[in-house]
Amino acid sequence: QWTRVTNIGGSLVTAARQHRIYARWPVRGGRNGTIVRRPALAGPDRWAVDRDWAMGLLEAAATRSGSTRTRADPGSVLVRLLLVDGQDEAAWNAYLEFGADESTELALAERRAVGYPVDAIRILRAHVENLATTDRPRVFRRAALLAARLRDCYQRAGDESGWASYLEALVARHRRRLPFIAALDQRGLLPRDPPRRSPDHRTG
Repeated sequence: QWTRVTNIGGSLVTAARQHRIYARWPVRGGRNGTIVRRPALAGPDRWAVDRDWAMGLLEAAATRSGSTRTRADPGSVLVRLLLVDGQDEAAWNAYLEFGADESTELALAERRAVGYPVDAIRILRAHVENLATTDRPRVFRRAALLAARLRDCYQRAGDESGWASYLEALVARHRRRLPFIAALDQRGLLPRDPPRRSPDHRTG
């Protein structure tokens, strides 16, 4: 039976317990086709070795399983573990190679939004479009929330004109989905018409 992979501080939820990764992708099938075995270490300071072992196992499983669709798929688990471990660039590269489920994508976008807003834009645009095209109006507020985060990313990237063009195209595509347009408006995302000046009745 697999031993849990644990963080030194105990805050990392293990892939084995939460995602059942070891039950779905058993011990056989390492990088060179050999048997992958967990190092037999003890004590609270074993996270460095456990981490490398877990990452190698997940990467091998992600390579075998193909595209990622759910939180339990190894690609998604690998990206989340890398994020928790503070390896943001490795998480991004793993995402580009294996993909990730929706919630993991959004967690990654949140992390990339500060230093690499263009990366976050790529993810958030896809999610906004996916939610906006659904037939479930109750998700439109969620789409508007993500659109607000998307606007912030455009601003961080210094691309105000890019945001304006994107928003104009978004509203044009979904102008018949009035609840979605209303949700964007409630978030303050729609441009406001300048106030009209009252006519000047003064006589010279």
